[in-house]
Amino acid sequence: MKRLGITVCTRQRPDMLIRCLRSICINIVEDVSETDCFVVIVENDIAPRSKGMIDEVCSNFPQVDYYYEYEPSVGIPIARNKSIEICLENEAEWVAFVDDDEVLEAGWVGAMVRAVNTLEADALTGPVHSLPTSTPPAWWEAPYSFQRQRGELLETAGTGNTLINCRWLAGGSALRFDESLRFTGGSDSEFFYRFTDLGGQLKWVDDAIVTETLPAARMTMRWSLNRRARTQANNVRSFRHRKGLASAALKYVPASMRRLFKTLPYLVAGVACMPISKPLSQRLIFKGLYLGASAMGAFRGLVGWELQPYRRVEGN
Repeated sequence: MKRLGITVCTRQRPDMLIRCLRSICINIVEDVSETDCFVVIVENDIAPRSKGMIDEVCSNFPQVDYYYEYEPSVGIPIARNKSIEICLENEAEWVAFVDDDEVLEAGWVGAMVRAVNTLEADALTGPVHSLPTSTPPAWWEAPYSFQRQRGELLETAGTGNTLINCRWLAGGSALRFDESLRFTGGSDSEFFYRFTDLGGQLKWVDDAIVTETLPAARMTMRWSLNRRARTQANNVRSFRHRKGLASAALKYVPASMRRLFKTLPYLVAGVACMPISKPLSQRLIFKGLYLGASAMGAFRGLVGWELQPYRRVEGN
C-alpha cells in the first residue's frame, strides 16, 4: 500500500474530534512503513462549526496533509460517500473509516499496512475497545468484546476501524453507502454485506486497535436494549433486501422465537436473586431483556419498521 486516506465524519462532537484527530496525526507522524497517509474530515451538519478547530489541531502536525469538507445534507452515509469521493480525488489506494468518538492506538497505521501486505484481503477491520467515561453498572458488558483469529474471514463490518481497497470504490461497479439509511444506522454493515456478496474478502486484523469513548448516555439499560433491537432490525432488513422476505423469515423467525421463550426464565431468575445478590439479579434481568430486544428487533426488520436514532447526536 502506497497511499492511504484516513476518513472521519463528524457532527457536533468537538472534544471527541480533537482527540480523534490528534491520534490519527500522531500515528501518521510516527509511522515507519513509508506509506503516504492523508486525513479527510467531513463535517456533516446544518452549519459548519469545526473548521477553525480542525485547522488548529492539524497545524501542530505540518507533516500531515488533511482535507476538510463541509457536507450540509445531514446523514451518516451521505458524509461517508463524500469522504470516499475526496479520497479518490486525491489518488488514495486504500480508504480507512474511523469514527469521531474513537482514538487510534499507537502503531495503528503500521499494523494496517502490515495486514494489507500479508493478508491478501480486499478490506480489513480491527478491534474497537470501549472506554466508559464513568463506572459501568453491574449488568453492563463492553460491546465488541468478541475474540477472533487474525485473518479470519467476515461477512460484514462497521466503519469504526475498517479499510477497503479503492478498486471497490471506483469504476462502473463502485460501491457506495445507501443514503436512504441516513438516520436509521446500519448503513455500514449493509455496505459490507453487499461487498462480501460480490466476492470481496473482508479479514480481521487483531493488532490494529482503536478505542471508543462511551458517554454516560450510552451506559443505561434502556440505551443498550434499544441499540440491540436497532442493530438486529438493521441486520434483518439488510438480509431481507439482499435475499428476500422468505429467506429472511426462515433464517430469523425460529431463532427469534427461541430468544423470546428464554426471556421469561431469565427475568424470573433475576427477580428471585434480588434478595441474594443485586448485581447478579441485574445481570440476569438484563440478559432476559436483551434476548427479548433482539427478538423484537428481528421482527421489526422483517416488517420494515425503521426508527431514526441518528437524528440526535450523543457525546461531545
